[in-house]
Amino acid sequence: YYYCPDCGWPLCAPRCKSSSTHQAECSLMKGKFFQTQITQHSPPKKESAYCTIMPIRCLLLPPDKLKQLLQLESHLEKRRNTTLYKALEVNVVGFVRECLGLKDFDEETILRIAAILDTNAFEVRRSAGNVRIRGLYLQAAMLSHDCRPNTKHHFAGDDFTLVLTATRDIKRGDVVSATYTQTLWGTPARRAHLLETKCFNCTCERCSDPAEFDTYLSCILCSKCKGYVVCSDPLDKASDWMCQNCSHKITARQMLQGNETFRKELEGVEKSVSELESLIHRYLEDPSVFHERNYHIVQAKHALSQLYGAMLTELSDKQLINAENLCRELLALGDILDPGLSRFRGSLLYDLQAVKVVMTKRQFENKQITKDEAQETMKEVLDILQQATQILSNEPDLAYLIQHRVQELADMCSNEATNAL
Repeated sequence: YYYCPDCGWPLCAPRCKSSSTHQAECSLMKGKFFQTQITQHSPPKKESAYCTIMPIRCLLLPPDKLKQLLQLESHLEKRRNTTLYKALEVNVVGFVRECLGLKDFDEETILRIAAILDTNAFEVRRSAGNVRIRGLYLQAAMLSHDCRPNTKHHFAGDDFTLVLTATRDIKRGDVVSATYTQTLWGTPARRAHLLETKCFNCTCERCSDPAEFDTYLSCILCSKCKGYVVCSDPLDKASDWMCQNCSHKITARQMLQGNETFRKELEGVEKSVSELESLIHRYLEDPSVFHERNYHIVQAKHALSQLYGAMLTELSDKQLINAENLCRELLALGDILDPGLSRFRGSLLYDLQAVKVVMTKRQFENKQITKDEAQETMKEVLDILQQATQILSNEPDLAYLIQHRVQELADMCSNEATNAL
């Protein structure tokens, strides 16, 4: 930490003291002789004290910008009686009005701003500098949500400009959409998350389809006949689940309990290759109610794929084959649930080419393939990487890495460099 000498708040670095984003709140607190008491030895969750900063910055905006902000949806009435907003009522409202003396702003306005932030703010992440903040973008806040979106976004430059990109063709009159939840979650989990965090019940095409475009991501297998057990009405969380083949029924409560049990097990399992391999194998063994595309299994596979990618050269031949299969399996699923030039697809293509490079080098060194076969495979790998580049080249954290990788593979594909495999 760097402690601001004027207001006492822990900052990232000395330069933050003079940044325009900090100056207004700092001057206000200094003028009120307020010094925060946060130290490195403060109790856990001390970061929660920062919940006051963003609303204060909003309140201190020029009047015209504050007026624009207050026009955004807040869902305050739906949030007001929650535990979080009861705490904000005490901590944020009290701090703003009593400690800082901003009596012109009533409790309603302060809480409304907090609710506007929770409803509309984007999470901004950047690995360089370990940046994880949230930002409010007035135009982007107008984006509709869809669980199969047609856009992606990234944050460019030092000012974190939001850049919105179409992932597939958008016809005149079509709704421009983003997603505010997790693509690999099943419908009940996505809808519950959106209701809790964004205060609306999603009724998009994917949520309305019991089979989720024939992926059956939320479904389990019937214990009687192994048919798919689907929700009779996905937009009603209390509706029964029924086997498509034999009409065997499962109550909504039973499905919820089963999903919660597995979710907790997946969260609690050690995130190691061996543990995830074991968990996936165990839950797909007969007799099992899980199938290859059940969303719990898919999340475990995605986590395993990420672990594989971090230690490719240490994997056995069998694990390398499994790593390739997982990438291709997830790509096929992504083409249905997040089609087009999505970040999900780009990341998986990048992972796939990395697996293929290690596998090809190992096979060539072990004389399992010829020089010509190795070169041919590397050309295929370069094509995969170029597809990933098309998708990810604008990502601030990945652009340089991808450009370097393309050149590296291009060199490998040349006759002169074949022996370097």
